[in-house]
Amino acid sequence: MNNQDLREKEMEEMIRKAGEGLEVPEGLQPESIRKNLRKRRGVVLANRKKQIRRWCVAAASVCLLCGCGVVWTIWGGRTTSDHKISGTVDQGTGNADHGTDLQTTGEPEKLTYAEDYQEVYRTIKKIAKRNTRVYENIAEDMVSGEAAVDIDYYAFDGVKEAAVQKEEEAVTSKSHSETNVSVEGILEADQVCTDGEYIYRLRERVDGKSFLEIIKADGGKMELTGKYSCGNEISPKEFFLAGDQLILLSTTEHPKGLSTVITFLDIRDRTKPVKTGKLTQTGGYSQARLQEGYLYIVSGNRAYYEKDIEQDDRQEEESLIPCVNEKPIAASQIYIPSGCDETFFTTITSVDLDDTKQFADSRSIMASSEYLHMTEESIYFTTNQWMDHSFVKKNKQVTTKTLITKFSYQQGKFSGKATKQIKGSVRDTFAINEYQGNLRVISSLSYNKGKDDNAVYVLDEDLKIIGSIEHLAKDERVYSARFQGDIGYFVTYRETDPLFSVDFSDPQNPKILGKLKIPGFSEYMHFYNDHLLFGIGLETSNDGEREAVKLSMFDISDTTNVREVHKILLKDISYSSALYDYKSVLIDPARNIIGFDGWETYTDDLQYFVYSYDEERGFVRKMKHNLSDRFGMIRGLYIEDTVYLVDLSSISLEAYDFNSGKRVGRYQKK
Repeated sequence: MNNQDLREKEMEEMIRKAGEGLEVPEGLQPESIRKNLRKRRGVVLANRKKQIRRWCVAAASVCLLCGCGVVWTIWGGRTTSDHKISGTVDQGTGNADHGTDLQTTGEPEKLTYAEDYQEVYRTIKKIAKRNTRVYENIAEDMVSGEAAVDIDYYAFDGVKEAAVQKEEEAVTSKSHSETNVSVEGILEADQVCTDGEYIYRLRERVDGKSFLEIIKADGGKMELTGKYSCGNEISPKEFFLAGDQLILLSTTEHPKGLSTVITFLDIRDRTKPVKTGKLTQTGGYSQARLQEGYLYIVSGNRAYYEKDIEQDDRQEEESLIPCVNEKPIAASQIYIPSGCDETFFTTITSVDLDDTKQFADSRSIMASSEYLHMTEESIYFTTNQWMDHSFVKKNKQVTTKTLITKFSYQQGKFSGKATKQIKGSVRDTFAINEYQGNLRVISSLSYNKGKDDNAVYVLDEDLKIIGSIEHLAKDERVYSARFQGDIGYFVTYRETDPLFSVDFSDPQNPKILGKLKIPGFSEYMHFYNDHLLFGIGLETSNDGEREAVKLSMFDISDTTNVREVHKILLKDISYSSALYDYKSVLIDPARNIIGFDGWETYTDDLQYFVYSYDEERGFVRKMKHNLSDRFGMIRGLYIEDTVYLVDLSSISLEAYDFNSGKRVGRYQKK
């Protein structure tokens, strides 16, 4: 469960209590919503539990609002590791920014840590009590009908797991595929990978039991070599392959909440994985990175303050503090942002892979984290927030803001740098990027009257804003972004798909170079070479109805005149994991391979596609295979000229020849 899941759980409970006794209209019944989702996306229901749950939350919200006379605006957003609504309901922070419109010219704040645990306790209690008052104020406004309903379908669009931006793609041809990461040299955890000889798969069976499997791959010949049972009490999420070591990252539940479990496995003998150690930290697993022999793990948890806790109940108070290996993090390592407005902790730890018996360092921030951007020296967390409810109601101003928190790190040791609030919300994993010491951010702004626009900000190494472009793409929202050196590209969408190119060569004066408007939009972009930019997204009709998954290739050789030189529409496919999970895309420009899954609109049949690209002919389909008998998620990878389709829930694993597209083998359990 990630940060957004925990916030939604709390919101669900609030909505449930407030909406007891209200009759749900037929059109907003869960089954009607499912039909609407099936029509629009064609997603396998088994893979949409979270999406359906969140539509139901929205439906409950609508019912509550309609039944009371109503006040609410749901603003759009897109989290990692899941579909989400961007930002959090503002909880009456009392921040100085709430007295006037949020200014981008304010000075960044240096990171300072709590003086003692008592400061942390006082902050949690203060926020918990304030939240109660804010929810009561919202309920009063609903009854009085002082605000308008403005629910946008795009608030429920796809999300992309938290990750960092990749500057340039490697051009060296590899013998096997690697996890689609963001910064070269910084590895990201995944559910499947290969070292060119073995395939490693995290598989969850339909009965809920999970295994880490090691499968010998030799062209069409495949056999199970080794297997590790993950146990019944934990929920495995991802893993790393680090030489002769597998690192399993899981979430487990206990009476005090969720914990992240890091399990280390020795696989020098691939037939017998041996557990060598385990570490734990408070909060559900969010994401992880591996860089220069150090593992970095991020988790998140909410501290629930109960009103009946006595002032001197130190045992209960201590339970609110995040722990590493069952020991509370020192107060001197807990950062409380100015104007902190939520009782949520994001914890980041590090582990030296030469000493996996203990954590090398740890820090905790009293804020949630939508996205993580990690470079070779810096770590950035972004937190989407809402402006103060009473302020927004009285002023026709921006309703959302983003808190950016920066740490520097070296050999596993963290050092707090600064924090800064900017207008709007970061809505895409790749919309935040560090280059030559400066941070480039693309932000989407929502306003009290329901209109949107966007902004580009450049922040220096101390997070002071040194350049900006505001009021871009009125009534549009950012859907994808990518940076390459001094140039940034981002896609916004409402009715057409403007692809903007931005020049950051002068950080203090970023400039829009050009924009291209075409139907539909790209949800994910990837540099194919120095003059081509690949995009995968959705083609839409004039009325905004989603018609097909679309592959686009843009010529960016002239940054002032970006052109869509080729596109292909998959007419019967209306959904793909690639629209929200960049790790699901098998892409290697050096090998000229693009692989992804897709669901047929009305049958829910699962397909897997592999394309190559020719600069004259455009996209060339190499493979299309119907996997309608598969229940779970399919991931593609390659070793030499063999493409493997790996099922993450069933035993199935199939091998295909990349050149002919013919199946050359299938793994069968013996």
